[in-house]
Amino acid sequence: MFLLKKVLCAFTLIFSLFVGNSVLANEEIKFDYEQEKKEFELYMEEVIEEVEELNRDMNVFNDFTDAEYEKFLPQILKLEAENQDLSEEDLDNLVYEFFVQEKAKKDMMIKPFYISIGGANSQEVALCARHPVRCTKVRSDASTASKQANTYYSSGLHNGNGDAFRHAYWNVLMVKSIGLGPAAEFANAHEYGDTKQPKIEEIMDLHNNHLGRHDFRGYTASQVRNGITSGKGVRIVNNKIVSTNSAGLR
Repeated sequence: MFLLKKVLCAFTLIFSLFVGNSVLANEEIKFDYEQEKKEFELYMEEVIEEVEELNRDMNVFNDFTDAEYEKFLPQILKLEAENQDLSEEDLDNLVYEFFVQEKAKKDMMIKPFYISIGGANSQEVALCARHPVRCTKVRSDASTASKQANTYYSSGLHNGNGDAFRHAYWNVLMVKSIGLGPAAEFANAHEYGDTKQPKIEEIMDLHNNHLGRHDFRGYTASQVRNGITSGKGVRIVNNKIVSTNSAGLR
């Protein structure tokens, strides 16, 4: 059994960013970004070490999209139900082999000449290699949240209200499917692992992720939408973080 430190990255992160649950328009957001990121990087170093000890190939998880994970989910849930006597580690080993086989099938196909939007960054890939069962649920949840955002919003799907909804609802779904702590780990990997994302967008996403895991925990999709409409989430307008509202709703 591995002695994995559970660094609780950002459980209380956003409480230090804001006063209350919403952000006033044009209000500056301040928090110890570097310290929080450093703690998460230390945690990821341990994850990568464990993946190497398990002799798992992280490249197995490079090319799968959220939609593909959603397609795989019923098979993974079936494996989980049929092997309830297995430890979490043994079940992960079983599911890892499933993905090795799926990757082999995928590699035999002609790949399209584009990079899938659903692709994962290096930190997400590492977490997927370490926890393939959780990874399947997380990526399937991301697909569900994206579809629901497109159902509710006609605009604002990048840095707007639709984007805020998608991140918050994704975290609501993850807490339900894998638990609060693991949900935070995958959400933080998604943000901190994206080296090309502007810092203001990262701050926006961290807030809305936290909102979903805590304030909106247990909410339905429509309740999350109402929370975003009421101003509990944040978005970016004119390169400043402001409260969410009803703009962009269908």
